Amino acid sequence: MAVRIKDIAKQLGISDGSVRKALHGSGGTARISEETRKKVLLVAEQMQYRPNLAARQLAGGKNNVIGVVLDSNSQIELARLATIEQEAYRFGYRLMMGQSHGEDERLRDYFGEFISRGVEGALLLSTRTDQQYVQNAILECLSDLKHIVVIGGPFMSEALSGCCWVDIDRAAGVRLAVEHLVSLGRKRIGLILSDNRSHTVAQRREGYRKTMEQCGLEPEPSLIQYLDAAGDISSRTRRAVMTLIQDHHADAIIALNDYFAFATINHLRNMKLRVPEDVAVVGFDNTDTSELYHPSLTTVDQNIALQARTAIAMLRDSISGRRVENKTVMLAPELVIRMSSRLGDVS
Repeated sequence: MAVRIKDIAKQLGISDGSVRKALHGSGGTARISEETRKKVLLVAEQMQYRPNLAARQLAGGKNNVIGVVLDSNSQIELARLATIEQEAYRFGYRLMMGQSHGEDERLRDYFGEFISRGVEGALLLSTRTDQQYVQNAILECLSDLKHIVVIGGPFMSEALSGCCWVDIDRAAGVRLAVEHLVSLGRKRIGLILSDNRSHTVAQRREGYRKTMEQCGLEPEPSLIQYLDAAGDISSRTRRAVMTLIQDHHADAIIALNDYFAFATINHLRNMKLRVPEDVAVVGFDNTDTSELYHPSLTTVDQNIALQARTAIAMLRDSISGRRVENKTVMLAPELVIRMSSRLGDVS
């Protein structure tokens, strides 16, 4: 038998209105404390409460649907989407999803569809928020779609102050990688970046430059190589790796992400170089495969689970009318040290 709001209210000894207020932000004039809200959410989860969305819509209530637009279908974005879905599901939300493929018209179309469908709020997973078309698309729909959280891009405009923003500190991620490699005696540290000039590339490049200088090493521009624009992961990586090794004698390489790190290791093997004895390699993202690869990959963890929890919490607070204390959140990455960067057992 389905669990009802009155069942949760009876379990806690509070009114139905208080339970509705805690779960959905509705409930008339009922006022509840943060402690009560947390108790209601806990009991609702324990009792496996699921809202009757059809009944709520017929009654003029909310539909508990969140719109999500992805910018790309990269492995890290798909992993981020999976954690968002799990976190949203915990609180009775369902997702309506689209992918913009970096296209202005698609992004606008999806936002328009979200508005026409009456979604509660929207999440935009994009690293392109420095591009004007993204900012314009958000700005145009803010009057109708008031609750938007952007994940993966920094706060870029005062005009978009109505949005909430969650991002990872990529400069700090590169800093952790460089400091780790320097501590192991590496001095010729190469950095491989994508060929675009987005803010994410600038963040990593600046983190690399500053940390190299702080460690007393020259951040030579030639030690930063950019991936070829076309081709598969292996072919796009080959030239950058060969240039770093043959022309600039790199003894460590920080790759764009884990998959380009795997390609880097393969190219080093083809060049008869050992990892990590001759060249240490660090990835970025801490994908599931990174621990299974040989050698297991040292990598920067973007903490996508925390990103998901933070984004959903911000969106729920915004939808419910609660004050969002910090509308721009920059999360700290973590370095996961494995065998691709150091010899011996890793504790």
